Amino acid sequence: MNQLVILAILCIIFAAVSLWVSQRLRTDSGIPDGDVVYDDAGSWYEVAKPLFNKELMLTGKPDYVVRAEDGSLIPVEFKSAKAPVQPYDGHVMQLIAYCALVESHFGKRPSHGIIRYDNKSFNIDYTPHLEDELLAVLEEMRFDLEDQDVARSHDAWQRCNGCGFKDVCEESLV
Repeated sequence: MNQLVILAILCIIFAAVSLWVSQRLRTDSGIPDGDVVYDDAGSWYEVAKPLFNKELMLTGKPDYVVRAEDGSLIPVEFKSAKAPVQPYDGHVMQLIAYCALVESHFGKRPSHGIIRYDNKSFNIDYTPHLEDELLAVLEEMRFDLEDQDVARSHDAWQRCNGCGFKDVCEESLV
């Protein structure tokens, strides 16, 4: 009988430690509390297709969308690099695009999204100003698609190194 009681106590302790470790890992991961309703990282379930907004002709796959306890939706985008002093403009626009996609797909406007770098997270409010900036960027990108001669928009060899056009680009830095 004593062995059964000891085994039960050990099971309870193991369950409590496991719960604590899982909560700690979730907190450290940068994913906010709530239910994951979309997961492009493939760690919980497979996503059938990307999100799409026909009006904007925009498609994308945020890493996660979390439904917080208050019912709000929060897109989360992970970056593997160390955090800059402030998030890069391109990362902010990517997150705002995901906010627009979440709004059209789920029918609920996110108040903000999260960019999670390796060592720090940034909450980015989904404001009308940033939404207007996204629309301007999309318009500029569509204009550039029709142009035959688009100049390189950066001075970072790392970006050129990861580009699929580096072998044919006359302005490549690598």
